[in-house]
Amino acid sequence: MKKLSALTLFVILFSSAGYAQKSSAEKFIERANQQFIKWFNSGKADSIVTQYHRNGCLASGGCGTAVIRNHYRSEVGKYTFRELTTLKVDVKDTVATETGRWRLALATGSELSGNYRTEWRKAGTRWVIFREEILE
Repeated sequence: MKKLSALTLFVILFSSAGYAQKSSAEKFIERANQQFIKWFNSGKADSIVTQYHRNGCLASGGCGTAVIRNHYRSEVGKYTFRELTTLKVDVKDTVATETGRWRLALATGSELSGNYRTEWRKAGTRWVIFREEILE
């Protein structure tokens, strides 16, 4: 049996551990996305607003808490979210850029899906949505 040097073993362990672990930002964002789905599908628009920065902007246009609240109050019940899947999170200081995939079901039973990008900003111990966009 071939012996591994200490350096080789260190490189193998270090490189595999680095790829397997998610950043705290990515974990937070994934949990926030699951909470968003629960709140949206149960009609809790006011709860959804808590995930946004007070000057946050929607993909559909418009910024600020009142605009975001009114948007989600008018959207709940029209469709249900099936998934928000985080594909990648890039973190630089207090800004995290998430790219992901969304899937929803319309009241008619049809499904729609696409990709999104969300800019999150660190606010104390939390990450909040500052800007979002639909990519397709």
